[in-house]
Amino acid sequence: MNIKKEHVDKFISVYEKTFRDKVAYREAFEQCLQLVLLLSAIYHPMTPEDFKRVQERRRKTGDL
Repeated sequence: MNIKKEHVDKFISVYEKTFRDKVAYREAFEQCLQLVLLLSAIYHPMTPEDFKRVQERRRKTGDL
């Protein structure tokens, strides 16, 4: 998996703004990689049929 330097730099920026703490590049790279791996493991694109079912369920429950 290739993580570009600009992505790690953005991760560092967000991390430091969020936690008000410095993070080393190597640690940021590792955390960024772990985040990407986590998201790739849990994210599944929603099909149009899935979206339609979710919208119908939300209408029935009044959550829309």
